[in-house]
Amino acid sequence: MTARLAQTRKETQSIVASSIAYYGTYSIDENTKVMVVSLGASTYANIAAIPNQKRTITLLGIGTLDSVRYGIERRREQADNYRRDSGAG
Repeated sequence: MTARLAQTRKETQSIVASSIAYYGTYSIDENTKVMVVSLGASTYANIAAIPNQKRTITLLGIGTLDSVRYGIERRREQADNYRRDSGAG
């Protein structure tokens, strides 16, 4: 059994209560360094109710918007693989 499966009900409730998950699409304006997120749904309804949310991107150290895109695309690929392998959709 992994430690994740061994947590208590109270620990699980605490994790869920302090987590927010969402999905949707995004676009990046390279000139203004702003990412616009259009949420499809969220575990926190007030967040999903705000259309076209803007996020300012600040890269620390060596990085470019291409590296941000790569990270997002990599996470999307991992999620797709998980859904395919687990039969979750």
